[in-house]
Amino acid sequence: MNFKLSLLTIVAVMFCTSAFSQNNPKNQRQGTNKSAEIVPIDKTTNKIQYREVVSMQGTQEVLFNRAIEWINTEYKNPVAVTRVRNPHTGIIDIIHRIEVKKEVDKVEKTVGVVDYFLKLELKENRYRYTINDFILRGVSRYPIENWLDTSARDYSPDMADYLKQVDEFCKGLISRLKEGMQPQVVPVEEEW
Repeated sequence: MNFKLSLLTIVAVMFCTSAFSQNNPKNQRQGTNKSAEIVPIDKTTNKIQYREVVSMQGTQEVLFNRAIEWINTEYKNPVAVTRVRNPHTGIIDIIHRIEVKKEVDKVEKTVGVVDYFLKLELKENRYRYTINDFILRGVSRYPIENWLDTSARDYSPDMADYLKQVDEFCKGLISRLKEGMQPQVVPVEEEW
């Protein structure tokens, strides 16, 4: 009886250890290769994240208004993509999407849609953007950090290209945001 109980305990411990090891995000990243170098990974959360504090002259109100102007030109339906627009706290939350494409028979086709979250935090003389929570649309939530795990049984080399597309999109978005947050130069008319 004690032998069966000991054997059962050992099997249970081995099963739990194996299950924890497979579900632990740190262990999932061990099988990664250069894909992890394509996108920035936050060290605290082990998630893909783009974040920067940008110094910019202006009051919180002025920077908030510039951000709203940028949103209105950047997105086709700015009201639908913004979840929070709070001028008192200086916070704007945006949820939008990135189309991931693949060339099939010399024709570029959309193979997936990745939702992303953009948070703008505006304060006097500075603002911070954070782009994260990348989720592939599907039947269930599928974080694209799963594309980093080259040892996963559903891994495909195409996933590195998908990550590169996400990275290029985010870098372009950041560039357009920084440009849109610049003060408008008003031409001075000469009197003659």
